Amino acid sequence: MKKLSAILLTIIISITLSACNNKTNESNQQYEDAMSNGKSSVVEEEYNKAIDYFDLALEAKKDDKEATNLIKQLKLMLEIEESESHGAYFYQMERIDKINAIDTETDVVKKKANDYKEDVLKNIDDSIDYLEEEINDGDYEKAQKDIEDFIKECKKSDSLGEQLDRCEGLLKTCKAEKKKAEEEAKKEAEEQQRRMPAPSCGISDLRGHQPDASRITPV
Repeated sequence: MKKLSAILLTIIISITLSACNNKTNESNQQYEDAMSNGKSSVVEEEYNKAIDYFDLALEAKKDDKEATNLIKQLKLMLEIEESESHGAYFYQMERIDKINAIDTETDVVKKKANDYKEDVLKNIDDSIDYLEEEINDGDYEKAQKDIEDFIKECKKSDSLGEQLDRCEGLLKTCKAEKKKAEEEAKKEAEEQQRRMPAPSCGISDLRGHQPDASRITPV
C-alpha cells in the first residue's frame, strides 16, 4: 500500500512539474513572439502597435526590463511625432536625448530616434541661418533676444554643441553690429546738428536795428 502511494505521489509530482514546464515554455514563447513582433513594428514605424506587443511581452514576463524600457522609448517617439507640426525642434531633441539615455539590449528604437535627429538638427541649423539674416537686416534687438533664447535651449543638450558655438558667435557679432549702428547714428545726429543754420533774429533783435527817431530830419 505504501509502495502504491509512493508511486501515485511520484506520478502526481511528475504531472505537476510537466505542466509547470509546459506553462513556462508557453510563456517564454509568448514573450519571444511578442518581442519579435514589437521590434518588427518599430522598424515599420508603427509605434502604437509596437507598444501593444511589448505590453504582451510584459504579460508573459512581468517586470521585464527590456520590454519596459522599449515602451518608454516608444512613448517618447510618439511625443516627437506629435510635436512635428509645431516646429518644436528643441523639444524633439530633448526627447531624442532621453531615448538614447535609456538602457536597452536592442537599438531598434534608438536607431529610429537618431535617424529623426538628423532632420531636427537640419531644422535647427536653418533656424540659426534666419537669426543671421535678422542681424544682416539690422534688426538687432530682435536678433539678440532670439539668439539668447536659442543659446539657453542649446545648452540643454549635449548634441547641440556645434549649434551652441555658432549661436554664441552670432551673439557677439550682433552686439558689435548693434553698438556700431548706435555710434554711427549718434555721430550722424551730431553732424546734422552742426549743419543746422543759426536761428533767425527775433523781434527784440529787430528793435535794436530800428533807426533813432531823433536823428530823422523832418521833410
